[in-house]
Amino acid sequence: MSTRTTYTVILVSFVLLGGMALAQQSDLVALTDFPVPAWPEDGDVGPDTEDYVFVDLANNEFIVAYPASLEEEEGDEEEEPEEAEEEAEDAEEEAEDEGPPPMRITHYDLLRDVQPALTTTVTDAGSGRYRYAYSVANGPGASQSIDQWALVLPEEGRNSTIQHPEGWFGVIQPNRSFRLKDSTWMPNGAGAIWSFELTENVIEPGTVGTGFELESGLRPGFTVGYFREAESTGAKVATSGYVPDVVKEQMDLILALEYNSRTILMIGPKFDSDADAKAIAEDYIQGIFTLARMGILDLGSDFVRTTLNELTGVEAGSSGARLTATANSRVEIEVLNALKTSLGID
Repeated sequence: MSTRTTYTVILVSFVLLGGMALAQQSDLVALTDFPVPAWPEDGDVGPDTEDYVFVDLANNEFIVAYPASLEEEEGDEEEEPEEAEEEAEDAEEEAEDEGPPPMRITHYDLLRDVQPALTTTVTDAGSGRYRYAYSVANGPGASQSIDQWALVLPEEGRNSTIQHPEGWFGVIQPNRSFRLKDSTWMPNGAGAIWSFELTENVIEPGTVGTGFELESGLRPGFTVGYFREAESTGAKVATSGYVPDVVKEQMDLILALEYNSRTILMIGPKFDSDADAKAIAEDYIQGIFTLARMGILDLGSDFVRTTLNELTGVEAGSSGARLTATANSRVEIEVLNALKTSLGID
């Protein structure tokens, strides 16, 4: 009879479900170079701007604001050139008499006001494969439910299999490329996507969803996940209505998953069987430092100092590593268990 070893790894917000921990995560692992400007505090964007979409993260909104004349200009482009030119001249004269054109300003909710925290259980599934079971909590301070989430996988992750809880569906996208803050740390090329099917099964604030699983030949390492509410039917109707093409192009930028979700650091399939201990060590060194910058691990603890020193000493081509530190805190135990799984240490 074979023995199945199970390691439980609670990552992301760990015991910290508050906004501060999530804000720190956003700064360190999420994209912060938003493709549209911030909404001005006074709400005055002026009629001459070429920026028509704005983001207001404090209020979980994006704002569409453009002069009504843009609609007339696109309509004119479909007319005969001479007729359009004459109408444009007439409109310009009228504008000079009437002042600035009226603005179309509409506020829409972003989908990222969620507070995800993951518990990851990594199980030896036999035949060189691992089972990753995720439970997803949504903190009580969230204003939106978690209806969809995505896990970044390396290209080799396309051969993973996926399971989902009742009322959800899951799919492996084999040719999915995500825009990442650090693509050298987290190479991608595939993704695991879960989305709700029944509204009664979404993860409301203060609740936990279970039954999200992957089975993969890849050993665990650090990656990121994207969590958000699903777009409502009303929002789809509102944002799919007529807006000038130049405005729609800017809307599409802010609605991309990587910006319109909560991004968190987590454990997922990453290393194939040929990965040497040096590559795994470097991954965990960066992960431990990142968790320390978030305030989740203490760089001064004996476990962190000893483990970082031992991982730093791992040489290229090594097949294993020696880990001697005793993990004391809950988070230290979780990180150590994940690291042992990756290195094949009992």
